[in-house]
Amino acid sequence: LLDYAKSLKYLSPRLEERVRKVFGKEKTFLGINDSHEAELFNELNLLYIGNISIGTPPQSFLVALDTGSGALIVPSANCKPSVGCLTHRKYNSSESSTYTANGTNFLLLLVTGYLKGITSEDTVSIGGVNATSFNFGEIIEYSGNEFSNLPFDGLLGLSWPAISALGTPSFVQALYYQGQIDDNSYSLYFTGIEGDNGGRLVLGGVNPAYAASKFTYVPLYSQSYWSVSLEDIKVGAISFGTQDMVAIIESTLPVIGTNKQLAEKIKAALPPLRDCKDISDFPTLTFIVNGNELILQPEDYILKFKKAEVLQCLVGISDISLPEEVSNAIYLGDSFLRAYYTHFDYGNSRLGFALSNRIKKETA
Repeated sequence: LLDYAKSLKYLSPRLEERVRKVFGKEKTFLGINDSHEAELFNELNLLYIGNISIGTPPQSFLVALDTGSGALIVPSANCKPSVGCLTHRKYNSSESSTYTANGTNFLLLLVTGYLKGITSEDTVSIGGVNATSFNFGEIIEYSGNEFSNLPFDGLLGLSWPAISALGTPSFVQALYYQGQIDDNSYSLYFTGIEGDNGGRLVLGGVNPAYAASKFTYVPLYSQSYWSVSLEDIKVGAISFGTQDMVAIIESTLPVIGTNKQLAEKIKAALPPLRDCKDISDFPTLTFIVNGNELILQPEDYILKFKKAEVLQCLVGISDISLPEEVSNAIYLGDSFLRAYYTHFDYGNSRLGFALSNRIKKETA
């Protein structure tokens, strides 16, 4: 298992220790508190992982929080032999007294393959609350190797039913419909602290303690992706202008991502980055939505990491493959979510942004 983990693209000296925590008996870093908040594990500022349980008695799984999909999917005990299946925990329906067969098939297309499986129903828990008879996907077949080396078992989709592989309400919506939370919404607080103090998933609203400003609310572009109309992008004082573009909040993307033409245009407006000392020479990156400026400082969009114990920096703006239905989008990934504590409001079909207080936390 650790050999598979060592083949991850991004490595650090403590990788093996962290993987042992995630997969082994030391896995105690993911907990809950009394306010329906789930603690998150920050993996190298590239990924935020939560702990859920399925069934009675509970079976525990590590899941990547994904605002860009709508379904919960985990490997099945009936999974066909593959690397992706062997390296992760698997749900065993025969061991749960609250399991109900559904039997509907699902297909989830990935960049280099797909996931196939069946839909099941069971009790799902996270953050101290339970959704009963919740529809989730059991992965039966993996194609490609996208999941094989990753330090989580499945995905917890936190978007809308329109883009769910199962076509059913998300976990947060199910909690609200069942009266488990008071507000039909959730919020994500991401810190830049690696490890077990990586952030919080707040179920049923926001925690004002995580905000360093008032929330600015923007109506959704559509009830599919968590997206808003984008009026302009500015690099420093340079305005790029946008036509029919949307900004999508994406929690499984570490950087700012868009089509190749726009990504190259933005990077061309930036000075050269020779080493990390150059960060102070970089301009702000501003996204204007509904007349509001959402500003990223260079420290927000330039990623820092260590390679061979040497600190290196990388401009976190990348061209990515975009689904056809959002080919005009710019994805605001984890670098944005660390700067802005974000409220995902199903009930009012809107997104709320407040400056994150993470700076205080990281320097305390």
